[in-house]
Amino acid sequence: MAVKNVLRKFNMEVEMRFKPSRDCRERLARLGATLERRRRFRDRYYDTPESYALMLRDHWLRKRDEAWQLKWLPAAARRGYSLKERSVESYLEEEDKQRIAERVKEVLQIHTRGQSSGRPHLSWNLDELVQEGALSVTADFVTSRESYHYGAG
Repeated sequence: MAVKNVLRKFNMEVEMRFKPSRDCRERLARLGATLERRRRFRDRYYDTPESYALMLRDHWLRKRDEAWQLKWLPAAARRGYSLKERSVESYLEEEDKQRIAERVKEVLQIHTRGQSSGRPHLSWNLDELVQEGALSVTADFVTSRESYHYGAG
């Protein structure tokens, strides 16, 4: 019941990615579709070096151009389901940099509980975590996205 209330506060995104054929734009135009938006952006995904503490806990931290974003699957949604049984997953998304830092701190404290690394206390500012080496780039790519409109309305 609590998850249902939390999920009402978030947007839902459904994506299908594919590499269109060479004549795809021409075919879309012939069908009456119009290009509404063309976007190009760079995504850098971050995690702890070597241990991947975030990804292993189903947290996906990225910096899209200059904006931090975090997606994660709530623990309640994971309970009792095997990977084969989960055909649709409802990820929570956060774009507020401070709340992202708090969530990352929470996950990493779980990861380091009981370990004495001897490291000085790290900052919980995301950019500083990268500078300090607590987070490193795990993937870096550029996406070109086109959005088309087709039909009435």
